[in-house]
Amino acid sequence: MKKTRWFSAWLALAAACTFAGPPAAYAQEKWPSRSIKLVVPYPPGGGADLVARSLGEALYKRMGQPIVIDNRAGGTGTIGAAAVAKSAADGYTLLLNQPGPGVTALYTLKSLSYNPLRDLAPVILMGKAPIVVLVPANSPYRTMDDLVKYAKAHPSELNYGSPGIGTAGHIAGEMLQQLAGIKLNHIPYKGSASTANGLMGGQIALGFDTIPPNLSLVQSGRLHALAVASDVRSPNLPEVPHGAEVSLPGFEVYTWYAISGPAGLPGAVVDTLNHATNEWIASDEGRKRLDELGILPQRGGTPEAFASFLQTEARKTETVVRAAHIVSE
Repeated sequence: MKKTRWFSAWLALAAACTFAGPPAAYAQEKWPSRSIKLVVPYPPGGGADLVARSLGEALYKRMGQPIVIDNRAGGTGTIGAAAVAKSAADGYTLLLNQPGPGVTALYTLKSLSYNPLRDLAPVILMGKAPIVVLVPANSPYRTMDDLVKYAKAHPSELNYGSPGIGTAGHIAGEMLQQLAGIKLNHIPYKGSASTANGLMGGQIALGFDTIPPNLSLVQSGRLHALAVASDVRSPNLPEVPHGAEVSLPGFEVYTWYAISGPAGLPGAVVDTLNHATNEWIASDEGRKRLDELGILPQRGGTPEAFASFLQTEARKTETVVRAAHIVSE
């Protein structure tokens, strides 16, 4: 009888462990316990890829698990972003987020398989870099006032270039027209190099692009910078005025670098990632990498600050895109 009672008690205990054990163990599992995939929605070698690889090494040192960089290019960044948005919200698939897949595509693409504001969880905005307004070295426009005055007197005469439809440069060009009350013709190029060549070759009167690929051209005198689309001057071009300084308050367009995950990412995962990334931003390696990309000094922050930034960017971008009727396939 004692054996029977003991065996029955053992069976009851075993059953309790069988059904209660796995969930408890899962809940207590420390994150991360395996490698993390960081999706970069662009080809290797670009700014986003360089940030991801540098950050990945730092996160490995801080969290003890490998960061696997997955370059999933295509669809102006939306293919990689969609894959992350549809992945499990367990912290093992993340996105190196940027304006195109993170905001702009929502308003410029006819169809999008995810909503970046709803289906991606904000983790951290690492930093933002302003767009610069460029003209050829021999341009008659030496200031933004020169340019705006001429464009107002000669509507639709001047052509401007950007690295492509829906890029931050394109958004900046359309925003300038709306703020200044001028009309320009957009010439979309395929990338920064061809935009700069168009400027130096005289095919376009002005161009809008990020600072790093054009910095040496400005410093060598082959291009001239009229303004940066920002509320502060850029440390890379400290002599170039920002929007408000050229009577264009609100002229702010940035390319930015951030970390996002699928919606529903656990709060503990977000906090751990946010803390570790802020540490990298403050490190010598992080500062060096972000300096190279023309990132403004205000860097890092909380998930809540990034979420608020995204809402502001979305409102601003939607206004510009709708007014300019920017649509891409």
